[in-house]
Amino acid sequence: MYWQYLPSGLEPKTATTFTNIHHLLVEQTAAQIRALQRAGQLHLLAQALGAQTIYEIKQALHHCPVQLSRLVIHTNHDYALELVDYKVFVSLNPLCKALYLLFLRHPEGIVLKEMSRYQAELWDIYLQVCRHDDLKKAKESVAELCNPLSNSIHEKISRIKATFEEITDNHVATHYIIAGARGKAKKIALDPALVCWQ
Repeated sequence: MYWQYLPSGLEPKTATTFTNIHHLLVEQTAAQIRALQRAGQLHLLAQALGAQTIYEIKQALHHCPVQLSRLVIHTNHDYALELVDYKVFVSLNPLCKALYLLFLRHPEGIVLKEMSRYQAELWDIYLQVCRHDDLKKAKESVAELCNPLSNSIHEKISRIKATFEEITDNHVATHYIIAGARGKAKKIALDPALVCWQ
């Protein structure tokens, strides 16, 4: 049994002790994983666990209640985005950030083919997010983003998705990304109560 590897005296003698040992193992494992993460060596963990164990962990995570972080928008600091409960900032380029803020302002969702209706609002957000020297070029970029014949908006949404998946995981990220069925309104699934404008 696995408790043979625990320090002497921690062998389970009762059901309560058995549960306590599970919690102890989880805490120790989590601390070791965080140490590997800080050292940039998570790949070693992946190699040690193997594909099957990683798959089983992912499956278990999908059945666990997700503890979502509040998303704080720091309006006095270039609208920096912070997952405050995860203690991590979301790094997006100005155009992606402006697009993301637009969707946060519209929790009902936006149909991408109708983006031209939001071009003026997106431009206003962009000007707040970024101190751009070349306003003509910036305006062209915003116009391209709202052009239904352009792929620009899909590229930006993909970048936003990749950023959230990088700092959280695929399961948690689904609550923060811009998503929706093809041809339908795209939206951010996060509960608006967890969005804090400061």
